[in-house]
Amino acid sequence: MEATMFDGFMSVLRTGLDASGSDVRLHISLLVNISKADGNDEIEFLCSVWSNRIEIQNLYMLRRNKVIPKTYMGPSFGSLKYDFQTAVKEFLRVRGIYGELCFFLHEYMMNKDRIELING
Repeated sequence: MEATMFDGFMSVLRTGLDASGSDVRLHISLLVNISKADGNDEIEFLCSVWSNRIEIQNLYMLRRNKVIPKTYMGPSFGSLKYDFQTAVKEFLRVRGIYGELCFFLHEYMMNKDRIELING
């Protein structure tokens, strides 16, 4: 798994009693690699991590033992069949890629510089 620092944001209008202005939701890109035991073939998931959810953007195969001139990043995950999307989400959830990870990554990235300074 590879995660970026915050690499984007989305403005969201406030609701409720304090509905003036907007809040910012920060974005983290996450790349999840799952490989066979021999390490030759991998499935990669390119995900967007928001503070409350993970969205799978793309899913594609990589073959490490073959030269591929141009990597195909696969179709948009949302364009795949619903049953397949559900199965992939469950596959990732069972492996710990779900809501709690979102919260952890956002908390970690907010404090990353301070933690590294203390430990460094």
